[in-house]
Amino acid sequence: MRAGRLSFLVPSLLLVSVGAVAQPAVTRPAPPLRPTPVKPADEITIYRDRNFSGPAVSIRQDEANLGLAWTVGSARVRGGTWELCERPRYQGACHTVWRDSSNLGQRRVQSVRPARSGTWRDLGGADVNRVVWTRSTIRVRGTPGLWAVRLCAERNRVRLQGARAYFTNGRFQNLQVPAQLASGACTGPLAFPTSRNISSVEVTAATVAVVTRARIRLEGR
Repeated sequence: MRAGRLSFLVPSLLLVSVGAVAQPAVTRPAPPLRPTPVKPADEITIYRDRNFSGPAVSIRQDEANLGLAWTVGSARVRGGTWELCERPRYQGACHTVWRDSSNLGQRRVQSVRPARSGTWRDLGGADVNRVVWTRSTIRVRGTPGLWAVRLCAERNRVRLQGARAYFTNGRFQNLQVPAQLASGACTGPLAFPTSRNISSVEVTAATVAVVTRARIRLEGR
């Protein structure tokens, strides 16, 4: 009787095993792929005239020699921070732009590149048109957190009597500045003990002669 039961069960087990192997595998369709979001490329457009008018050139990468026949009067920034240099291969005086600037003062620009880490960026400026000491306030848009600022002279040499940085918490710090700045020159870094949110910088400056016109530019990093 035991042998008979075994002979009856074995074919049944074989049939079950064969049936299990023979069934097709169930496959489910893969979920649709989601497109990877693309970050828009950083870009700056420089214009011949003020207020974003006249002939223009758009730049998205290093341009070592633009060969421009005109000076640059304004720039529109669509991402990133940019260095505008007066000579090819990023030589000569360089101006850092990180936001739209409707009046760059007809600046000579022959090379442009994205600013490197730690590069100074333009925070604003004030005209210096009198030979007597005049106090001007350069207001900083966006209250950026900065470790240092510096002052640069444009168009002509300027005399400096003092400067003071104001922070968004109502406090201030006096800045040690040289007695004079040559045209195109900047002070050394005027550092803060820690990163500070700047609201404005007050500068007392004068021209070197009655007919001289100059400008003070504030930069930060």
